[in-house]
Amino acid sequence: MSKRNTAQRRHAILAFVNERGETGVDTLAEHFAISEVTVRKDLATLEKSGLLLRRYGGAAPLPQELLGEPRLSPAKRAIARAACGRIREHQRIIIDSGSTTSAMIPGLAGKAGLVVMTNALAVANALRELEEEPMLLMTGGTWDPHSESFQGQVAEQVLRQYDFDQLFIGADGIDPTRGTTLQRAAGPLPGHGGGLPGGGGAGGVLQGRPAHPQSGTALAGYPHPDYRPGAWG
Repeated sequence: MSKRNTAQRRHAILAFVNERGETGVDTLAEHFAISEVTVRKDLATLEKSGLLLRRYGGAAPLPQELLGEPRLSPAKRAIARAACGRIREHQRIIIDSGSTTSAMIPGLAGKAGLVVMTNALAVANALRELEEEPMLLMTGGTWDPHSESFQGQVAEQVLRQYDFDQLFIGADGIDPTRGTTLQRAAGPLPGHGGGLPGGGGAGGVLQGRPAHPQSGTALAGYPHPDYRPGAWG
């Protein structure tokens, strides 16, 4: 089959899954009159491109949380791909809330043994849709409706109880002296003490404290300097 026909078939499979919802490999094979092996190859390609999520025995559309920004810029997608390229199997990572960080999730497909902590429900829901679902940890804390994530002292205390290999945080920008920067019109979150974790400079980030997330355009990935193998027990 020509490359053009293959591309057309994959486009049709994507449209079918988006319209019908979670769909089994056998259903797709029957509908498109192709083998299940071919279906699985097509689904793997579509997932790698960030267009759908594979599930056990089939595939599902991307969660609405990841489609909230319908025209995610090519720059953000490139940042997300580059961030995923830093992640290795069996690593322990933190993923902050935000559109760019959420765009990382499809790129985690096929990375076995991941442990992921997040403060964002959207990220958690997307992780659960992966065919090889990582171990998922949530920070808890005070719900911030603006960023749709958990923040505050409770979240920070939970983060300090674990060691991570890398963290990926969203930010409005990066300042050459202060590190990650964020813009917030509202006052401090209840129980937050007025500070923005990770927003005061790179030191806060390297301590494993995620920046107070917004739908920013910057994404930073840092290795945790105090990582100790086996500390997760």
